[in-house]
Amino acid sequence: MMRVNQLIVRWPRLTLLLVLLLTGFLGYQAWHVRIDSSAENLYSQDNPDRKYDAEMRAIFGSDDMGVIGLIAENVYTPATLEKIKRITARVEKIDGVEAERDSADS
Repeated sequence: MMRVNQLIVRWPRLTLLLVLLLTGFLGYQAWHVRIDSSAENLYSQDNPDRKYDAEMRAIFGSDDMGVIGLIAENVYTPATLEKIKRITARVEKIDGVEAERDSADS
């Protein structure tokens, strides 16, 4: 470690030039990095969840989704279920929000 410190102190301009070149090169390479965050690639080909995910994309046109959570002692009380119903009704009025409906709901 002492040798590295001595080299930096001995040739500060060369060290700065090397750091700038390395940063530029790595920054240029990072520009081309692409991240695929879709759930589709997380499933194996024979996983049933992959089929379900494809069905949801076919229904909604995208795999973008949001989840709303509710913390309660017991979610099955009439007051809590009424609150869930109110929240659901308000969220469904938001432009661009779609919800999957079970055949029992139709």
